[in-house]
Amino acid sequence: MTFAPFHSHSLPVLTATLVACAWGPLSACSSSSSSPPPSGSPDARADSRPVTTHDGGVHDSGTHAEAGGGTDSAAEAGPTCATALPEPATDLYVDQTYAGGASNGTTACPFVTIVDAVNRAAALSALQTIHVKGNSSQPLVYAEKTAVQLPFGVNLSGDGPGATIIKADGPCLTTTCAVLVQGSSTLSGVQVTDATGNGVVTQQGGGVPSLQNVTITGSGLDGLYSVKDVILGPSFQSLSNKQAGVHSTGDATTAGLEFTGTGNAASMNGTHGVFVEGTAALAMDGSLTTSGNGQNGVSIEGTSVTGSPATHMVNALTAKNNQRAGLSVLHGLPVDITQSKLEGNGVMGLYYDFATSPVANLNLQDGAPDNNFGSGTSTANNKSAGIFLCNASGTVPAGSNFWSACPPTTATATNCTATPAAYADVVLAPTAGATVDANNCQVGQ
Repeated sequence: MTFAPFHSHSLPVLTATLVACAWGPLSACSSSSSSPPPSGSPDARADSRPVTTHDGGVHDSGTHAEAGGGTDSAAEAGPTCATALPEPATDLYVDQTYAGGASNGTTACPFVTIVDAVNRAAALSALQTIHVKGNSSQPLVYAEKTAVQLPFGVNLSGDGPGATIIKADGPCLTTTCAVLVQGSSTLSGVQVTDATGNGVVTQQGGGVPSLQNVTITGSGLDGLYSVKDVILGPSFQSLSNKQAGVHSTGDATTAGLEFTGTGNAASMNGTHGVFVEGTAALAMDGSLTTSGNGQNGVSIEGTSVTGSPATHMVNALTAKNNQRAGLSVLHGLPVDITQSKLEGNGVMGLYYDFATSPVANLNLQDGAPDNNFGSGTSTANNKSAGIFLCNASGTVPAGSNFWSACPPTTATATNCTATPAAYADVVLAPTAGATVDANNCQVGQ
């Protein structure tokens, strides 16, 4: 038997009361005889104002138009807001259900599209966060006309992935995406979809971008496309994207590709759950589940590793039911695997190619019962091997792990793309001079 290589190349209209919204700190609208904003100002929207649907469906961003093609004089005479936002303005608000007239980004007079808020954010040096309203019982879908490009250091916070949904597509660096997160910005509390491009693109600069309580799904390319360092979690999920759930392409200077906290998943994606194509170190400080991916759960394919430490740290990984391997590592890169469960995958739990690297580059033991590579229940095992070690030379330390039997069953393969006819806990290819030290062996359940 042979297998393919493990790499991959609207609210009712308000009454006619004029209201002026003073900026700051986020004051409510108060009655006055204020005039509307100048016709040339960014917030004059007599002919192109937000629409909010009330037909029981999901709300989408758009422009206001009456069914008969005329204008709504009551709405035009509705609330207006001061266009000038004196510094310091630290927060902007977005609510697509707002139908009160012109917007300035306060809670009383929010923007109705995220892109409008981002455009205003560029002129606010003290801005910290854009708050995007959601609805947990009937999610608000922000169908933006182009990508949401967060300025460096500006955060975007929604009301949860099940309440605030962003659908968009536009240029993002050298590719396309729905949301671009840059520098030390944090994206949180949203669901993101780009049906033709990447869901989210991140790039480091003056800090490390992070995604927390974010779900990326249904993207036409990768769920997350990361350049350099990024911090993911807690509750980061990238699901059912056409290519990889997470695609790391650059190097690392600090965090690397870091997963933190619990509730993280990269599952049901077309290729890999997590694809480390660049040299950024994978740093799993929290847990991660990768399951049901079209190729590997986690695929580490860079030719070197950068970060501190310059080692891929795989901790608390649950990789199961992936079409190929739960975890695949090429080029003999240094990797520590701890507290992980790699079972039920289509070919093997772990595929590791030493190339010409020493056996010490692969650390499978942590001093206590640790990783699950096999189970005493045969149906829970990987199809062909618990671990497949290619080009190993010498004795590979693999103590304190769980296998299908003790000592673990062992088989050989003639080359690194061949698998044995029957399941074995350990497969060595080629065979010359390689052994596995599986002391303190435990039978998995």
